[in-house]
Amino acid sequence: LGDSEDLWEAPMKRIAELQDDALLVITERTMTDIYEDEERLELFGFTTVVPSRNSNFPSPLTLFDGVRSDEENPIGLTIWNMSLCAFKAGPGATSRPRSPKASDVLEDKAKLLDAAIEVKVPEDCAIGDRVLARGMEGEVTGLRCRGYPNGVEVRLETGERKHFLPNELSIVAKDLALSNASLADQLDLQDPRFKLQLRLKGPWICDGNTMEDVPFNEEVNPASFVVSLTARCDGGRGFRSPLSSRDHEPPSGYVLYVDGDDRWAFWLGDGHYWSGVQGPSVELGRPTELQGVYDAQSRCVRLFVDGQCVGQKHGVDFVPNQKRPLRIGAGRSENPVARYFFH
Repeated sequence: LGDSEDLWEAPMKRIAELQDDALLVITERTMTDIYEDEERLELFGFTTVVPSRNSNFPSPLTLFDGVRSDEENPIGLTIWNMSLCAFKAGPGATSRPRSPKASDVLEDKAKLLDAAIEVKVPEDCAIGDRVLARGMEGEVTGLRCRGYPNGVEVRLETGERKHFLPNELSIVAKDLALSNASLADQLDLQDPRFKLQLRLKGPWICDGNTMEDVPFNEEVNPASFVVSLTARCDGGRGFRSPLSSRDHEPPSGYVLYVDGDDRWAFWLGDGHYWSGVQGPSVELGRPTELQGVYDAQSRCVRLFVDGQCVGQKHGVDFVPNQKRPLRIGAGRSENPVARYFFH
């Protein structure tokens, strides 16, 4: 929103004074930027009605191939993890608690540094740990990933994933709910929760126009499950799904994607919307082993790529697909007309 000398101040104050029903929604790349905007807008006469939060939803611009071109999306906009806040014009318009000030954020970060745990080797971290990476806060999403044998992959607040050496990291919050050892246990197919229900023998040739539907079977849509396949992506653009077992009303079931950022992704429907785990970039032309895991007991969804957990999310509800087929080679299995063909 600029500084106090630019042209934002006068119109913002005028809106706050004359239009007490005005609602302002802003997005920024980081929560710190949002906090700074909140302080500025409070001076202009706005108050927070929706506290700052990170969006976990994909932008509509990432969902359709037609807006992925440079002409229609010149800034390459995606909103996987943008920060969002809503404001109401006029004093005293909010009954919700205001988000922390930028100064509070800096103070909190100093406290985090004081309590931080030194990282000497990648195994000092666990998937899900909160870390400071060169002063930027993020979450550990991978250890010793392909191409980075001595590194730790971190998803930063901007949504960007980067690899860091151990001496560039400090752990500020351990993920106590999960250890690396228990991650491996989730792929123990002897676990009665993950009893084999269906085995389909390929290969299937996916040329961007072909797919196959397997009729709905209630036994292969359980509350806890592992779905496992090997897929080779040879190209394409936008969202491409090698496997989908989902419905739309309500959002339910699961789907594996190559998403609009050319990363592997695993989504679940929770009855209201989709909760996703994003993995590493796709290596074109290379067969890749994928496992999507959901444990109803711990309410945790995980994505494994080539046997390594590359993403997880806790506190996720899951509603199984109740009637739609299992679609191989494309997505949108709730509709006879397929979309998101795999290549």
